[in-house]
Amino acid sequence: GYGDKPEKEIIYIENLGQEEKINVTGFTLESIRGTRLAIPAAYAIPDLYSGRADDPVVLKPGGGKVVVTIGKHPKNTDFQTNLCTGYFNESYKFEPALSNRCPRTKTSELPLNISDRCIDVINSTPSCRLPDYSQIFPINDEDCRSFLTKHFNYAGCVADNRNRTDFLGNDWYVWLGRPEEILRDNRETIILRDREGREVDRYSY
Repeated sequence: GYGDKPEKEIIYIENLGQEEKINVTGFTLESIRGTRLAIPAAYAIPDLYSGRADDPVVLKPGGGKVVVTIGKHPKNTDFQTNLCTGYFNESYKFEPALSNRCPRTKTSELPLNISDRCIDVINSTPSCRLPDYSQIFPINDEDCRSFLTKHFNYAGCVADNRNRTDFLGNDWYVWLGRPEEILRDNRETIILRDREGREVDRYSY
């Protein structure tokens, strides 16, 4: 409520329990003025399917959280973080920023047809960033270009790493898409209610 735009109104819901997961899809956030907004479903792995987001937002025990923004976001996708979502930072700004710790391919694991110059390009590319194709020399090094195109982007990162046990992150990002502010700047109380309307928690400031 301290910003002048709904995109600045951000609420964090965290599961501090140590044993049970909590599905918060369908939970509502209620303002002191009585406005209620429901937490939607999202994509557990974003940007791979064009269908409707229908994965429940399940908070892992021990600190799993959802970042709920009252306003809209240009990406227009609610999602769970994973080892590769840092690639989204290249095109969009997130609050808080997504982790830029995407898995990196070890030099020793690269195919033998990858040239030394291509290895230099790989090693100089920051984590979760697209490579600078202008650095490929010679420019007709198709083995290098093909390898970078296949692996050094979000889709390639997901294909390479989605079977890892640590692939999915602890955080979810959802946007409620409201065009106007909902929360007061002062003397506000936010109530979290479950799907039956029972109060789960409240926060006042």
